[in-house]
Amino acid sequence: MDWDDTIKDLNTNADIYGAYKTSLYMMVTTISLAKEINSRLSIGGGINYLYGKLTQDAKKKYTCPAIPALNYTFNSESDGSGAGFEGIVGLMYKPNSELRIGMVYRTGSKINLDGSAETQHTLLGINESSDYTQKVHHPTTYGVGIAYRYNPKLTLTSDFARTGWTTMSKDIDFKKEGLVVLKDISKDLDWRVTNRFRVGTEYKLNDKILLRGGFSLDPAAVPDKGVSLTNLVDVNKKFITLGGGYNWNNLLIDSTYEYAWGEREVNNVNYDYHSYAFTLAGTYQF
Repeated sequence: MDWDDTIKDLNTNADIYGAYKTSLYMMVTTISLAKEINSRLSIGGGINYLYGKLTQDAKKKYTCPAIPALNYTFNSESDGSGAGFEGIVGLMYKPNSELRIGMVYRTGSKINLDGSAETQHTLLGINESSDYTQKVHHPTTYGVGIAYRYNPKLTLTSDFARTGWTTMSKDIDFKKEGLVVLKDISKDLDWRVTNRFRVGTEYKLNDKILLRGGFSLDPAAVPDKGVSLTNLVDVNKKFITLGGGYNWNNLLIDSTYEYAWGEREVNNVNYDYHSYAFTLAGTYQF
């Protein structure tokens, strides 16, 4: 997320510039094993290694030519990263050759982001910096999906996924606690459990090329009191995905393009969301 704007102070005619930039990414590495119990039932399990990185940068500049004594700048930056593990359990049931039903459960994880933060305010004389540890609860997820092979080339799919966002909190421990800004925080964010619904299709163009498309709905987990410019998951979103796969011997290469949008109005303020994502994955079958 990258936002900036400049407005006028109507009382002093000063320029007020504000900017906020944040980035969050999660890299997931999976090791899993699966076993076919019989011709209809298979089970599997594995471990996800989760690596996350969160950066934030907020700036404000107040410039008043008429009263220079009011001028100030404010800067606040933080950068943290950490890793954790979560377990995965799944099963797949095939009632017949056309229909498959799958279920999965992921335990979620607690990740400690270790990093550093600093903040300055020239008018108030604030200059604080410290290393910190932020506890992040990667939520538990589980779901069920259905795939129906309409014919040898066309497969239709749908699934339901539930995410336990209720564990989300803001928990930051500063090694050197500041007097004003960099103060320890520990509070529940009151996020809600969400249910995500998806439908999709896969078309087998030939023995090597697969084409895919899908649509999904993902409701917001954040309550009205938590909605702000600094949140990334606070609107009800819709997703359209387009992608494909290529089989090369035992290696399947998948790519996906995803577009998401949504909006929400809170306290007469409208929040409009748009995002784009591209993923590339490889699966090797022994």
